[in-house]
Amino acid sequence: MKKINSDYVGEFFLQYLWLKKGELCFFEENTKFLDRVGVPDYRRFYVSAFSPTVIALIDREDMERIRKDPLFLDMSEYDTDNPKKNEDDLILTQIGADSISGSNSPLFNMGEGFSGEGVKVGVISAENLIFSSMAKSLEGLMEGGRIVVLPSLFPPKTDRHPTVVVSEIVGRKIEVDNTNYFGVVRDATLYFASTKSAKGLYDAIEKMLSLGVKVINYSAGVNPDGVYGNLDRQIDSLIRENDFLFVTVSGNTGTLTSPGKAKNAISVGNLVTKSSMTKVAQLPWETKCVEFQSCSGFNQSPLRLHKPDLVAPGEYIPFVDENGEVDFQNFGTSFASPLVAGIAASLYQATRGEYSYLTIKALILMSANGEVISSANNPYVEGNSYIRERSGYGLLQGDEALKILETATIYEGRLDGERSYSLTNEMGDTLIIMFVFELPDGESDAPLVVLDGENFSPNAQNTLLIKKRSTTSNSSLSVVSNSGMRFSLVVYKVNR
Repeated sequence: MKKINSDYVGEFFLQYLWLKKGELCFFEENTKFLDRVGVPDYRRFYVSAFSPTVIALIDREDMERIRKDPLFLDMSEYDTDNPKKNEDDLILTQIGADSISGSNSPLFNMGEGFSGEGVKVGVISAENLIFSSMAKSLEGLMEGGRIVVLPSLFPPKTDRHPTVVVSEIVGRKIEVDNTNYFGVVRDATLYFASTKSAKGLYDAIEKMLSLGVKVINYSAGVNPDGVYGNLDRQIDSLIRENDFLFVTVSGNTGTLTSPGKAKNAISVGNLVTKSSMTKVAQLPWETKCVEFQSCSGFNQSPLRLHKPDLVAPGEYIPFVDENGEVDFQNFGTSFASPLVAGIAASLYQATRGEYSYLTIKALILMSANGEVISSANNPYVEGNSYIRERSGYGLLQGDEALKILETATIYEGRLDGERSYSLTNEMGDTLIIMFVFELPDGESDAPLVVLDGENFSPNAQNTLLIKKRSTTSNSSLSVVSNSGMRFSLVVYKVNR
């Protein structure tokens, strides 16, 4: 976009950005910014709820005040005939992927970031669909061995759905209109399979596992009936027996779909975190911040679990098509779960395969941000597990998962009696403890977690998050269960 000439006198449309680390809901802060620099309401044309962006009609005096504001970052002329697509690379920033493998990757791995190098990821597509290898996001990746397509019983049909999914995970870095687009783990190797049946799904999983795949994404679901069925049961069994992370969708309508009801899988819901276009809009402005998107399925039955486990952006997900154009018209949980799979792959790289899928799952869930999600239709489930009914633990935050990994203490084992641990910490530290365990076939008693004499029980699913301010420099932690199932316990201390 054309830079503003500082000598320009008059009124014009413009877009400016300011930067405030750690924010996700921007409407209130954007409004405060405009109030502070003296731009009246009638000259405000777009106030974003999703990023630090506004469009306003300003004069030279406004410009001078804006430039002097300590939060000011940049401004440029706004072209009303060719509106800028809204904060094009916003999604990767919102989930922390840009800090892991993008322009801010020097934060991790001595500046190299964690872009999936050495990690094998699987994508299984339903309806016998396959991605377009001609999409610019994926161009040359098959020839270079970065994408491996497994044999299919039937000739697959090229479709946009798997093209977007694969691009989100391993799409190559490509620049369009001065904006970079790339997959979350663009250096990972991706194995792809097209299936048409449950048996095809099982066969594809087993083939991928034999090739060393550690994370599998399945952006499809059936049977939105609230019943834990054979498909869910089989997926749970495969996860327990093979120690891999299975990421799937919660479904787009009504209650959960299968295999999103699989207890040991990660089920992902969809959250609106951006709009389609930054443009001069009709008043009143959209004042809502991040809201649970109604096209996500969630548990509405008396199952012993609450799903989804967490949410990720699933609206206006970009990919670069065959013509080199950025396409944003992609909606649904199908496009939320690949982001989680990508973050999981970065964690496998960071942990060098030292931990089970349970620890990777624990890091993803405990780092999710539930504070940015509106409480409307998302009441907290009573108890100590901090789970929202529709949004799980909150919005995916990959960079926070890596920050936790850097200093956390991790315990893994089997639930075979009582296991006790002594935690050394500073008085006043906040202990954040994530407990994830496998659920066997059939019913079993929930494990009991005891922290400094206080009992905590997993609430309605096989995970438990405890946040407690320490009143001693030595805390005692124990887990009591005889189920024989594996578990992971991640302990993270915050000095506050």
